[in-house]
Amino acid sequence: MDSRQTESLTEDIVFSDSAQTMQFLNNSYAFTGQDLVHYRYNYITSGVGNDLACMEDLTTHSVSFYSDPQASFITAASTTKNHHSKNYYGVFYKRIRALNLFMRKVKDAPLTEGTKIKTAAEARFLRAFYYAQLVRYWGGVKIVGDTLYNITDDVKVVRNTFKECIDYIAEECDKAMLDLPNASEQLPSEYGHITKGMCAALKARMLLHAASPLYNGNPIVTSGALAPLVAYSTTYDANLWKKAADACKAVMDMNQYSLYEDNVTRPGHGFWKVFLIRKNSEYIYPYMIANNTFFETYRFPVSRNAAGGYSNPSQNLVEAFGMANGKSIADPASGYNAAKPYEGRDPRFYYSIIYNGSLVYSSSTKKMEPVDIYKTASTGVLTYDGVQSYRTKTGYYARKMANDSTGTSASQQRVLPIIRYAEMILGYAEALNEFSGPTSDVYNHVIAIRRRAGIQPGLIICTASKPV
Repeated sequence: MDSRQTESLTEDIVFSDSAQTMQFLNNSYAFTGQDLVHYRYNYITSGVGNDLACMEDLTTHSVSFYSDPQASFITAASTTKNHHSKNYYGVFYKRIRALNLFMRKVKDAPLTEGTKIKTAAEARFLRAFYYAQLVRYWGGVKIVGDTLYNITDDVKVVRNTFKECIDYIAEECDKAMLDLPNASEQLPSEYGHITKGMCAALKARMLLHAASPLYNGNPIVTSGALAPLVAYSTTYDANLWKKAADACKAVMDMNQYSLYEDNVTRPGHGFWKVFLIRKNSEYIYPYMIANNTFFETYRFPVSRNAAGGYSNPSQNLVEAFGMANGKSIADPASGYNAAKPYEGRDPRFYYSIIYNGSLVYSSSTKKMEPVDIYKTASTGVLTYDGVQSYRTKTGYYARKMANDSTGTSASQQRVLPIIRYAEMILGYAEALNEFSGPTSDVYNHVIAIRRRAGIQPGLIICTASKPV
């Protein structure tokens, strides 16, 4: 006879045990990687597919070979039953409720006082993060504050304005920051937990959203009642750019982060290598995962892995990459040659796109071999990696964030970047440019990004604060 007894976890049981209390919080971290994790459909599922997992991770200029809900979204045939973000609304609000519960219960949990304060601040940030995700999808949403709704409660859902939501997220980040360490003060075992920098960076990201043309004047709806739900300001407010610039600069002034740069090994090598280093100077908010090969497995051509071919960058994306001299391929002075379209391009192009003739590691020959995406000349038959179902639909494959120099069986020691320092630099340059014009400060930060990418900075001459 089995004498073992089972017991259902209750709130009292969870928050009377230190390990269970911490696990309760850690579970809310898991859902912050929905823009990045290939297997996220295991976290947020849908009756008609795997939600956002069917939308390409690499870029919105890419496609994969899924059907619904991706196909319906791309062809504007989405409904309430097959929309790609169908289940995110409910899941994110469940996370918000769980974090509200944690902040209420952790006060009496068997943890040190310092741990109670720090973990409550982590929960506050994570709650703000999920609101940021909701706002990104739906504009103004209901802010529940610290209210802990139960399933039997009669909840009256009245949406807050877009401005109220953005301001709330920014204020919550400011509050959480007070009780959290800087990245340099964090214990190695705490890597991936929330820091001051993560709080400041999320605030900067959302203020930059608010300042952008989509939300700053000219709302996308004509109804006066609906406009506040989708616009921070219904009339253009230049000062929103100043707020965004100041928020990005606040992250930069922490002196906790820097671009990961290496142009000695090869031009732009730092841009390639940064995604393969578990802990580096550029990641502000890293999403913690076990060592893995899912980028190599799913993005590389099928000839390199039987499960490959999922990520197909479009021709539009390929043409968006400039030249190594920093000029657009549309610029007559760029040196672009349409007959040799892949020569002399921005180094990031080669680290992001697999085109016909690209070298990718072959596990059979144990060396870098060219990928053949065309038809075989003698037979006119498509090659194994050619344009066809379950291969590539665009003639390209993706390699961004992947290690193209080793077999896909070699596990990569990576985490995923939810927020990178490069975003803060570009956000600062954009916001300052919109508010003050193209000053030398704007150019210097753009040049820093170009330098890390291995791109020539271009000739920029400034007199005083005005460019010539």
